[in-house]
This record gives sequence, C-alpha cells and structure tokens, in this order.
Amino acid sequence: MIRHAAGPRFSGDLVAVNPGYEEVEGRTCFASLEAIPETPDCAVMAVGDNRIEAAVEDAARAGVKGMVLLGRLYEPEDDGVALRARVGAIAREAGMAVCGGNCMGFFNTADDVRLSMSDLPNLDIPGSIGLLSHSGSTWSGMGGNLRQMRFSIGVSMGFELATGVGDYVEYLVSRPETSAIAMVLETVRDGEQFLGAIEAANTRGIPVVGLKLGRSDKAREFALSHSGALAGDDRVYEAVFRRHNVIGVHTLDEMLDTLELVSCGRTPAADSVGIQTDSGGERQLITDLASDFGVLLTNFSAGTRAALAEVLDPGLDPENPVDYWGEGGLAVTPKITRILGDAPEVGLVAFATNMVSNRVILFASTEALEAVHDSTDKPCVMLGNLTSTIDPGEAARLREKEHSRPDGNRNRAEGHGALSGLAQAAHGKP
Repeated sequence: MIRHAAGPRFSGDLVAVNPGYEEVEGRTCFASLEAIPETPDCAVMAVGDNRIEAAVEDAARAGVKGMVLLGRLYEPEDDGVALRARVGAIAREAGMAVCGGNCMGFFNTADDVRLSMSDLPNLDIPGSIGLLSHSGSTWSGMGGNLRQMRFSIGVSMGFELATGVGDYVEYLVSRPETSAIAMVLETVRDGEQFLGAIEAANTRGIPVVGLKLGRSDKAREFALSHSGALAGDDRVYEAVFRRHNVIGVHTLDEMLDTLELVSCGRTPAADSVGIQTDSGGERQLITDLASDFGVLLTNFSAGTRAALAEVLDPGLDPENPVDYWGEGGLAVTPKITRILGDAPEVGLVAFATNMVSNRVILFASTEALEAVHDSTDKPCVMLGNLTSTIDPGEAARLREKEHSRPDGNRNRAEGHGALSGLAQAAHGKP
C-alpha cells in the first residue's frame, strides 16, 4: 500500500505508522498517529480485527477525519456485529468519514491518491465518472477496465460504518468534473439521504446509473452474509430509480456501455435514434432489439426521406434503420451519415457495423461518423453488432478522440481534498 498510495501527481505527504520501524519503503515511519507532527487527513488501517477498535480510537484522539478500514471487523461470538457497531460509533462521534470496513479502499485520479488494498491499472489520467460499489471485486473490475472508461473517484464502500452511499453521491455531485455516477448497490441504509442525493444529481443534470444486487431471494441472503445488508425489494428500487431518473442496468457490461453514452457531455436534442447500417439482416436485429427495450427509432420527416432516397440505390428504403449498402458502396456511406446528422428529428446518430479489423469499410465508416460528430452537438455512436469483432485499436482511437474534445466531458481536474473533503460534505462542517 505504501508503494502505490500516492501517485506521481500527488502533492501531499505520505507517512507510515508502525512502532517497529523508523522507515518503510523510504518513507518516515512514526510510532503512532499522535506522534505525527501534523494531523493526517486520512488514515488507512491495515491492522488485524483484534486491534482495529483501539486503532480507530487512536485516530479519533489524533483528530483524523478520514479513515479507510480494510478488515472485516469480525468477532466470532457475534459475527462482528457488536465490533462494527462500536467502531462505527467511535467514528461518528469523532465526525470521521469512513471508507469500509470490509472494502478495497478508494482511488482519486484527480489528486492521484490510491488508498486501496491493491493498485489498479489505467488510473494515471484523471477521469470524470464517479464509481461507488458495495462489491470490492466489482470496484476493481470496473476501475481497471481496458476500454478507456476514466473514473474520477472510485469507492469500495463495504460496510458503510459511518459514511454511506448518500454521502458519496452528494460529494460527487459537488465536484465540477463529475460527468456521471455509477452505483453498484447491495442496499441503501439511509433512504432519506439517498433520495436527496440522487435527486440533487438529477437536478444538476448528472446522469446516475444503478446496478442493484440481490434481486433474487438467494442473492438477498448472500448480501446479508457479505456486508450485513438487507437488500430489500427490487420493485422498490426500480420505482425509486424511475422517479429520480436513475438508469437501472442488470449487468456490468451494460453499466459500462451506458456510462459511455451518458458521460460524453452531449444531450440528444430529440428523444429518438437514427441508425445507419450496412446489413439487411442486422437491420432486422436492431429493430427487434429496439422494440424489446423500448428504444424510439426516429420516424423520418418527408424532407429526410427525400434526401435519403436521392442517394440510396433503387429498391433501398429510406426508413430507420437505414440499410444503405448497395452498388453505391462506400461512396454512399458519408452521405447517409450526414443526412442523419442534419435531420432535426434525429436525437442521436448511430452507425451500426461489425467493425472487423483491417477492412476498408471499417475506416470509411468511422471517418463518416467522425465528420458528422465534428459538425454537430448530437451524440454520435459507433455501434458494434458483435462485441468480439470490434477492432480494439480503432475503438481506442475513437474513444481517445472523444476524451480529447473540449466538449467531450466535464473533466476539469482541479485540486480537491480526498476523504478530508468528503468528511466535511458528509458531516456538514464548513
């Protein structure tokens, strides 16, 4: 943890605390928290469960306002319930913000802080999406993704002994770079605060994507054993999500896909999608899926239909999705994309193609969409019909271009406190 806790851009100090050493990994090591000349903002507790209560009391006496508790806080006689209650009470009485226990920790890419059990790849560039997860493995999987999804802050929440998901959402909403918030939830312990927090995100126009765990009876039992969480009725969460515009998803891949769409910084001007495809069969598949999931495919205006009919080969319908592939081939490709981009009734432009590597059609397709993307404020999306065929290099290039655009997201990596700032937000201190 000492090796990866402070990244190269971190401007603060990092010290170790252990009475058995004077130096750890080249850093000064103090005998106790109280022996440190300045009060730390945050302390990471890498101690056994049998010593955690005393360590938290030490932190409270030293005036520490942020803690990361990695251990399970387990006592055999009562499964740790009493120990967790005592530790939580100490932290709340001292006004501490607490990440955990039973968590992996957190990272903050803006300030290059990684107070976590293990380091994750691809955190060197500041991001704009907030990640909150009750699952430590999901936290690491999402945070270490290889699709250039850049997170600003990622919190493995664990038991939420003193600081809960509502606190974290409120804090992310207050940060200027936040373009979207992802929540992987077992439960919500403070319903009133949570409702206020997600409504604050809704009011600010910050999209929130939620994945509720423990929807089945057996999974709810696992939630109780995992973090002491009462998972609750999934129908209640669905209603709350709908009421406050939280986008509910059911898988982690769906969550990443959704986050990529909603964090781009562009809002559809119309509530409908215009799609261009080079396949008659996949045109049918797309239409079926749109019907299944309630996606509104644009009804083209007479002007748009006329413009499409003028460039399409005879016999190809100017209908949405537009199957444009005929004898005109690649010469027609950018013309169709331009028509969809210019059509006022189209809110989002999607180019559906297999994105198979090293084919001319791949580069012609991405070039056509890029040209429209550069000339409109509409969201423009490459839609790969088969995940396993998407060319990774071309996908990475398009994503990098989106990140580099000034309107690509709200990412403004200004300096902020780590958990010390969260402590102020959570406890209402000035």
